[in-house]
Amino acid sequence: MTEAVIIPLIQLLDDTSTSVQVAALRTISNLVIDFTMHKSLCVQNGGVKQLVEQSKSTDSTVRVNVVWALRNLMFLCRHQV
Repeated sequence: MTEAVIIPLIQLLDDTSTSVQVAALRTISNLVIDFTMHKSLCVQNGGVKQLVEQSKSTDSTVRVNVVWALRNLMFLCRHQV
């Protein structure tokens, strides 16, 4: 179930629509803050790489939401990078 949610959200970060990207970023941000399984799936499926790529966006709303998603992904993270 969780893979069925996380993987499509990560894929939506490549969408050409900024509003789709922002919606996906906000959803990812909300999912990874409290659920360790979602954090792991996000990292394992290239979510961090996608977030870093999105941080280079020319759209400031996308960049702000990337920062929130990365922050929430690292919140209470127990693994050292």
